[in-house]
Amino acid sequence: MAKACARVLQGNPDIVADAGYASAEQLRELDEAGVMSYVAPSRAVNSQGDGLLFVWTDFIHDAHHDVLTCTAHKVPKRKQSSIHDKNVMYAANTQDSARCPKKSHCTNAKQRFVSRHQCEDALQTSAMRVELAPHMMRIKCCTVEHPFGTIKHQILGNARLLMRG
Repeated sequence: MAKACARVLQGNPDIVADAGYASAEQLRELDEAGVMSYVAPSRAVNSQGDGLLFVWTDFIHDAHHDVLTCTAHKVPKRKQSSIHDKNVMYAANTQDSARCPKKSHCTNAKQRFVSRHQCEDALQTSAMRVELAPHMMRIKCCTVEHPFGTIKHQILGNARLLMRG
């Protein structure tokens, strides 16, 4: 859609969309094409340990060497890469985990696993853009939510319409 808009408008438009449209690959393509996108990616959090454990953003990624570093300056090794969901899994060394002074804040398991999307930089860039320009989400609500409300009220007779799932 962004490419079609760019052709019609003869320039790069700003794109605002719901989190459901936050495909990391497409956000990367938009960035590479010079299109400014405002899409708040929906990201999972670390649900273990009552939410008190380190989250994936606490690990620093060195893109040049494809290495993660934790807050205790340990380097989890790249374990596997999933073709299907395009995630890379990193696993901490079991001995390092057992001796780490921050282990109680990191994981309840024997070792810590961290997954990172192959296009994680595009997701983080988009999230930062949304955080720095919250007014763009208000524009999205005014532009997008109104037609859905009209459809529900005038066409469906104010029916409850849930599109989740």
